[in-house]
Amino acid sequence: MRTRAALSAIVLALALGAAACGGGDDGTPQDALESYLGALADGDAAAACELLGPGAADTSMPQPDCESEDPSAPDEAVEFGDGEVSNVEESGAEASADVTPADGGDALTVDLVEEDGAWRVNGYAIADVQI
Repeated sequence: MRTRAALSAIVLALALGAAACGGGDDGTPQDALESYLGALADGDAAAACELLGPGAADTSMPQPDCESEDPSAPDEAVEFGDGEVSNVEESGAEASADVTPADGGDALTVDLVEEDGAWRVNGYAIADVQI
């Protein structure tokens, strides 16, 4: 009985530790996008790369160079790091949300995709592509 209580305490401690370290921060599209933007604002390009979906590299969205050994984010991506997330719309394994830069510039609509149970930033929505 004591072993079961000790095991339960260890499992609980590990779960709480994972939550404190950011585990599960991408549980909703808004959480994933805010985590991505926070990583950009903090200059943590490696963390931002972990939150990108499979289609992000195929878009013109400013983003970190995730193929580099030491990724860095372009200034235009960092500028959105302190942006405001709004208008989150979820449909199955796809979602979109608007990001308004902190300087009050024009909002961009960002696509997200759920992959392996976690939401990922997947690029700009088609409506925002400049031709």
